[in-house]
Amino acid sequence: MLIRIRCKHCGFTFKVHARSAGKTGACPNPECKQAFVVPTVPMPVDEPAPLIVKPMEQTPAPPIERVAAKSLMKPRAKTVKATSSPQRLPSTPTKPRPTTKSPMAKPQSATIPELLEISAMDVSQVKKPARQSRKSTARRRGKQRDRRLWWIGGVSAAVLAGIVAIAMNFNSTGVTNTAAQVSADDQSNAPVLADYPSEIQPFFAKYCYECHGPDSMEEGLDFSSFADLAAVQENRETWEKVYELVRFEAMPPSDMPQPTDEEREVVVNFLDDALFYVDCDANPDPGRVTIRRLNRTEYNNTIRDLLGVDFYPADSFPSDDVGYGFDNIGDVLSVPPLLIEKYLDAAEQVAAKALPFVSPEDALQHIAASELEGSGSARDRDGMQRLNSRGAVFHEFSFAMDGDYIIRVEASAEQAGDEPAKMEIEYGGRSLEVIEVQGEEERQVYEVRLEAEEGRRRVSAAFINDYYNAEAREDRNMSVGYIEVEGPLGVEGGSELAERLLAMRPGDSLSPEDAAHQNLKPFLARAFRRPVNDAEVAEYTRFVTRAMERGETFERGTQVALTAVLVSPHFLFRVESTERPDDPTARTIIDDHELACRLSYFLWSTMPDDELFSLAQAGRLHQEDVLRQQV
Repeated sequence: MLIRIRCKHCGFTFKVHARSAGKTGACPNPECKQAFVVPTVPMPVDEPAPLIVKPMEQTPAPPIERVAAKSLMKPRAKTVKATSSPQRLPSTPTKPRPTTKSPMAKPQSATIPELLEISAMDVSQVKKPARQSRKSTARRRGKQRDRRLWWIGGVSAAVLAGIVAIAMNFNSTGVTNTAAQVSADDQSNAPVLADYPSEIQPFFAKYCYECHGPDSMEEGLDFSSFADLAAVQENRETWEKVYELVRFEAMPPSDMPQPTDEEREVVVNFLDDALFYVDCDANPDPGRVTIRRLNRTEYNNTIRDLLGVDFYPADSFPSDDVGYGFDNIGDVLSVPPLLIEKYLDAAEQVAAKALPFVSPEDALQHIAASELEGSGSARDRDGMQRLNSRGAVFHEFSFAMDGDYIIRVEASAEQAGDEPAKMEIEYGGRSLEVIEVQGEEERQVYEVRLEAEEGRRRVSAAFINDYYNAEAREDRNMSVGYIEVEGPLGVEGGSELAERLLAMRPGDSLSPEDAAHQNLKPFLARAFRRPVNDAEVAEYTRFVTRAMERGETFERGTQVALTAVLVSPHFLFRVESTERPDDPTARTIIDDHELACRLSYFLWSTMPDDELFSLAQAGRLHQEDVLRQQV
């Protein structure tokens, strides 16, 4: 769909594709080149996207008596016969052949494609045909055939020059590269429209109501149903056709009363201004900025840069919605219920990895002999698991996270033969160490250190060198009193993030709430990618104090607060707020922190780095030299 635009500075008329609505361009007239804004009009979804500009050259036209648009008005049966199918438009634009008619000939109809081709012609150059003989007509056609080649070449060159001029002034985003701008001193010269009820509607009542009035409504068109200018502009497609037909004197039909040239000019000028005038000085309403949800790539990258965790939780999220080939369009990215559940699960997992705190109760897992499972000859006797021959005792332990652990086994042995009893300790089916159990039925604790992975793993102690001599009455046996696992070791938040979030701890001079406030405020500013106030921080310090009220530690409460931060809309979405979102006249310049987010997520698909944060905090990022350097 093409939008007709008339430059308010030079009067040059041209067309722009509707897909460029809202963008800024420059007048294709080389002597003007003033800026204009393409107006917004309804358009079909399946229209092609490229910008098309067709300057409307004023070219000579053949004589026309009557043109009827079949899609708008049906020809009167007593005068015109409708063609069975529309004529096919030639591949090369040519002028319609002039027609001669005898007194008995009927007016010739033209199809919509022909009508649009004719619309590029100046009405002032349309003349009534003169009756000529066949010989003179053939001679004139021969001369016109020669001139037609020159005409085609000239028009093609002019159209190509106009397209090239517009293409040079439009960049890929629709913003002009030319330095020509509308001067602030230029005043809007919006046309003064004629009053529709008193000046325009009487024209249609006088000349059109017989076929397109309340009593006839041929082709479903009733001019009396349009009461004012707004009704005309709401039905742009219909009135564009009316404009073409009235402009080229195709309507009213030749056998009906005709308006004077002055009357026709008033209506044509009214429709031209009402349908196609664009006020380039008007400030368009930019609307609201849609909040953008972090897509899966942005979520993973932000988690990595914010928390320093080598973990990709978004890989299990539902696939992101895609629009126009992109998966980061705010209007397209939805939030299905399944994604909300995934956000909660991911936040808990990330918080556990980023702030690896284990309570003292969870750090030591002690399993007595009566709770141990056995295989082979294992038997529970006198509070110990006795192994009279080869066998093992085991239990499945929970390892809260990757880290260092200690496995302890209390064991004793009845010695026999030429070597002591031997015990093999296994972790997850993997042998860790073979230990010689010393002493004679003397309980001792044996330790093995290991690096364990997060998850549940089986830990076992096996008797592997049974010995029995019946003649000498020697029997080597082993007993196990308990197995315990301690760890992870040295975890008080060991990571850099944990050191920041637990930098201040409650004590005699510092309450838990104040300590949590001081720890969380700088972290929230990075997580939300903007400054935060005390009221916002207080919302998250409450998670720490409530956890401690339930008997949890300060560290565990901080972990809960971290989980809450990671499911906050201010973390999951990129939000740009305005002071007056419902005021279409309000213009808001984004602040430096919002600009930093736009830059970082556009260039890196992640949160701003320390340099961008510092420049935004100092209020220098919007400066042209600084912005160019960062880009």
